Amino acid sequence: MAYIRTGIGKTSGSRWWFGKTTGGFMGYRIEGIEMVLANINEELQKMKLRSHLGLIAAANYVLTDADIGTPPLVPEDTGNLRSSRFVEPMWEGQNPYVLLGYTAGYAAAVHEMMYSVSGRPINWQRPGSGPKFFESSLKRNSKQVLYIIADYARVGL
Repeated sequence: MAYIRTGIGKTSGSRWWFGKTTGGFMGYRIEGIEMVLANINEELQKMKLRSHLGLIAAANYVLTDADIGTPPLVPEDTGNLRSSRFVEPMWEGQNPYVLLGYTAGYAAAVHEMMYSVSGRPINWQRPGSGPKFFESSLKRNSKQVLYIIADYARVGL
């Protein structure tokens, strides 16, 4: 093969040649593919870390919306339930995720409480608050969660 042009490629310092054979075939020869793959894997790891930061930001967005956003909001009597919210970054092997929710022992019961013990609708003390506050915020913000994660994944560290 008679090479007519050589140089250093723009991707990761790999070498490339452009040439043609005497039979008229044109092709490329790439050297340094290991370096290219190493750089791709490094960028994927960075993207995974940025995505994890996005997961954390998205979880905080959902909990904030449940607290001060669109009703139903987190009910409040003493403020313990509202202040028990948490976001915990986690890893399962190479896969990032977050746990989010409320640690108050009665959080699940209040979340599911559609009626009082007597069967009557509940008159929540906090205006705009009510049952399914967490679930509603998750559903309402599902697209925004994806946008937040995607924005973090795109931004370079």
